Amino acid sequence: MSAPQLAVSPNSINFGTVLNDGAGGAEGLATLTLANSGTANLIVSQNGLTFSGGAGYSVGSVVSSTRGIVDLTSVSNAMRTIAPNQAELWTVTLAFDPAANGLSSSTLSIASNDPHSPTNIVLTGTGATPNITLNTPASQLNISADSGFTFTWQTTYPLASAAINLYLDANNNPASGLTPIASGIPNGAGNSYTWQASPAFHRRQLLRLCHHDGLARFPTQFCRRQADD
Repeated sequence: MSAPQLAVSPNSINFGTVLNDGAGGAEGLATLTLANSGTANLIVSQNGLTFSGGAGYSVGSVVSSTRGIVDLTSVSNAMRTIAPNQAELWTVTLAFDPAANGLSSSTLSIASNDPHSPTNIVLTGTGATPNITLNTPASQLNISADSGFTFTWQTTYPLASAAINLYLDANNNPASGLTPIASGIPNGAGNSYTWQASPAFHRRQLLRLCHHDGLARFPTQFCRRQADD
């Protein structure tokens, strides 16, 4: 008796570490291949790809090697059918957009007319937010206008596309009142930058180092820089 048989590759996916910069920001992508190694048509259920467990996982697209884009919301079984004998491959693009830091795991279930349905795929990924730790100076510093001082720092979870920017913070609020001092400082552990204080740098103002990934700004802990009168 002929029967469909769903073949999935791989049977688990690890998205690795992905920037946690809020919904709709950076995301990790991975692909899954579906085929029908049976001898009868395999029909994926309407809306038959579902997730359970950790949040942030989604299906980006499903594309057939013979028919192009597949609409899993369609009421038509023909739209959701994979031809037998591996004559057709579906490429499923999955996304992980973390909403929290730390490890997240989920299960992707594929419902179909395979006698052993559902087919489950384990998904894992880690959300992370960049952090910058100043090495020097480690505390409040008294500096004079027109003097120079070198900052050194280390970063955790640096993105290849990210950079470090230096700001003057006039109101002790990382979300507003930041005046750019330097931008595009290369990212990575052991970075350094020499800042030349200007006469406009007043008493008890702050400097902030921020990590930019092109989508969001991540303010660091700050050290207060106090200029002499």
